[in-house]
Amino acid sequence: VSLVVLLIIAVALGLTHGSTSLEWGQVWEPQSTAGRIFWQLRMPRVIVALGAGSALAVAGLVFQDRKSVV
Repeated sequence: VSLVVLLIIAVALGLTHGSTSLEWGQVWEPQSTAGRIFWQLRMPRVIVALGAGSALAVAGLVFQDRKSVV
């Protein structure tokens, strides 16, 4: 449970903090500068990071499972 909370906090910080700090209310206007930063830069970066982390976790699980079988 604590790892899920930590993941949610890390995603929220990754989306709102950077060289330009964003407020949550600003990001819902897609034509604003804050909206473009959020939707075109930060959101894809966080999604790719979550996917890469998940893939590494699955690869580690498969590797450990193969080692225990052999």
